[in-house]
Formats: sequence, structure tokens, C-alpha cells
Amino acid sequence: MVGVSIFTLLTTYVLFSDFILSIISTLTIVLIIRLFKDSNERLPFFEFVSILYVLNYLISPYITYRISSDLVQYPMKLSEEIYFDIMVPGVSLFLAGLYLTGIHNKFRFPDSRHGLKIGSGLLIVIVILGAAFGLLREVFGLGYIFYLLEQLGHVAALLLLSEYRSKFILWKVLPLGVKFIISFYTGFYHDLLIWLILYGFWISLIYKLSLNFKIQLSVVLIVFIFFIQAIKFGFREAVVENDKESKFKSVFDVSSTAIEDDKLFSEANLLSTLNRANQSWILASTVDNMDRTKDFQGVDHFGMYIESALLPRFISPNKLVSGDKSIFNRYSGHQINSSTSMGLGVFADGYIAGGKYGLYVAALLFGLLISFFSSLIVNWMSITPYYLVLLFPIFSYAVRPDCEFQTALNHIFKTTIFLFIFVQISKYRFAFGK
Repeated sequence: MVGVSIFTLLTTYVLFSDFILSIISTLTIVLIIRLFKDSNERLPFFEFVSILYVLNYLISPYITYRISSDLVQYPMKLSEEIYFDIMVPGVSLFLAGLYLTGIHNKFRFPDSRHGLKIGSGLLIVIVILGAAFGLLREVFGLGYIFYLLEQLGHVAALLLLSEYRSKFILWKVLPLGVKFIISFYTGFYHDLLIWLILYGFWISLIYKLSLNFKIQLSVVLIVFIFFIQAIKFGFREAVVENDKESKFKSVFDVSSTAIEDDKLFSEANLLSTLNRANQSWILASTVDNMDRTKDFQGVDHFGMYIESALLPRFISPNKLVSGDKSIFNRYSGHQINSSTSMGLGVFADGYIAGGKYGLYVAALLFGLLISFFSSLIVNWMSITPYYLVLLFPIFSYAVRPDCEFQTALNHIFKTTIFLFIFVQISKYRFAFGK
């Protein structure tokens, strides 16, 4: 991969005389090659996370700076030179934190199956309960524990995929089916897309998919992303305008219109997708606002987040509420209401704490944090390699680029405790025979 990196870097620079483009192209190509090439041998989870951050903080802003300002929904408040001077080192340090420990090379699953002591019947029960908990959580607005129990349904479904290759098709797809229903009912699709990708990684690892088939699946996923982007706003408007009408009928009507009008790959939809994958505009706004106000918070900013994640409310009754919009409103230079879902992201949190060097420290430490908690999964894999699947519920939400450090740490910490208890209870049933 070193040779590929050097060749790509030099070739793109010679062709385009653009150092930033050369770096972005090299990072993207290397990550994609690693993801496709290695996904039959190990879980390419870190490559997936890396691509998410490169897309949001390097690729999307690079394109945004080069298209007409009239087409940009969320304009960058920094010059291109200043932005990339901050973020090329920032993203590089985040990737260094991810890969320096080498833990990603241990995300391997044995080629042969190891007979689980847990039976298929119990796995199916967990799948059903997980799906039920997910529906109940959405309908009744239930708490975080129901979210965690829903995640166990995905874990059980993936274990069925691993151990019972040609059986129990319905139960293997039930959690994803419920996720489809919830996503199209609420109009929010982030979790659905993340889990579709994670299922794809697991299937590739277990079934050793061909490169051609992986590329075909990737094309289908990209088309599906554009489809969702094309119908999302129309669907939400249809539901608001006629809340008595079936939401699923609204999905059908809006989808049909989008396809008939060729909206999937229209310029408007392409731009909308670009804007959606551009978390960097929030970062740029935060940098611009902090440089003007000089309201840097130092380590207290992260101390507040750590307190919120680690201490229960009966010990710290005044701790920060998860998803508190006042943080975003104070530091980003924008004002949002309680119904709007936007997050600063870990990089912006780092800048709030200590400017450019605070961002660098936060980027490196966040990468190392993900590596550290991943090493816990690797330790659990000494009981059974099947515990590799627990990587998904810990990080499926926390590694999203729009996830603030507070939310990410809270999610990782609580989910790890929950899964530690799960491992202690289940390890004698899940251990494989030698």
C-alpha cells in the first residue's frame, strides 16, 4: 500500500498541481482498496470510519469550495487555505490514533465455524425481542436501555448468519426489516444506512464475497442513498401536511414521484447529498465563531463531557443533558431549536477547547479512544471469535462524524458496560468447543 500511496500522490500532483487534491485522492483510494481487498479476511471497520471522516471533512468541503456559491446550501465560513491548513493535519491525526495500535489487524474471524453452545432457538428469541424493543422504543419514546436491547437483536441475527448459513432467513433479516420500518416511519435513515453497511461487512467476512459482488453491492447502496436523499424532504413535508394519511402511503407516493421525475441523480439531489455529507461547514462556522469571540474553554469543556458520560445523575444532578442544544448554539455561530438534529462533532469540540492545537489533540485522542475500546472486544474474542460482532453496537452510532464528543463518549461508555455484563452472562453459552 505504500507504493500505491506514493504513486497516487505523485500522479495526482503532476496532473493537477493541487497538493490538497493529491492528499485527499491518496487517502481515499488507499482506504477504499484496503476496505475491498481485506474485507474477506478481517472486519474493515476502521477503514469504514476513516472513509466517513475523510468524506465529511476533506472530500465534501473540497468540492464545496469549487462549485458556485449559489449551489451551496451550507457555505463555508473559512477560506479554503485556512480550512485545509487546519483539517489535513486534524484528519491525519485522527487516522493515526485509529491505526497506530494495530488493533484493526486483529478483527479477524476464523475461516471455519465453531459450534456455538447457544442454540438457534435462543438466538431467534433474542432477535424477536430485539426487534420488539426497537419498535416499542420508537412508538413510546422509551429510554436508552431499550436501544441497547434492540442492538442485541442485530447481534443475534449476525450470529445466525455466521453459524447457520442456509437456515432461518426470516430471523436473520428481521432486525433490518424493523429498522427499515422505523426509518421510513420517522423519516430518519442514518441508523439504517450504517447497519446496512455493517451487515455487508459481516456477510463479506463470513461468506468471502467476490470483489465483483462487493462492487455491485456498493453500487446498490449508493443508489439507495441517492433514493433516500431524493424522497426524504418530500416525505417529511407530506407527513406534516397530512398527518392523518398513512406514512407508508406517503413514502410510496413520494418515491414514485421521485423516480418518475428522474430526481435520483438530478443536480439538486447530488448537491443535497453533498451538503448532507459536509459536516465540515459546522466545523468551519465554529472555528470562525471561536476566533471572533475568543471564548475558548480549555480542558473544562471536555471535563464537562466526561462528567456527563461517566457519572450517574444521582451523583451529578446538574450534569449536561445529552443532546443539549445550548452547546451548539453557543459555540457554532448558529441557532437551532429543539426539533433540529445537528451536532458539533469531535473536531469542533477540540477547537472550542483549545483552538487549532486543541482540535489536533482531540482528533488524536478520539482515534486512540476508539482503538482502546476496540481492544476490549479483541480481549473478549479470546472467549469466542463471535464476540467480534459486539464492535457494531458499541460504535455504530458513536463514530458518526456529526456525533459530539459528549454523545460519543456517553454511547461508548454505557454500551461497553452493558455488553460487559452481557459477556459475563453469556460467555459459557457462547464459548466454542476446542
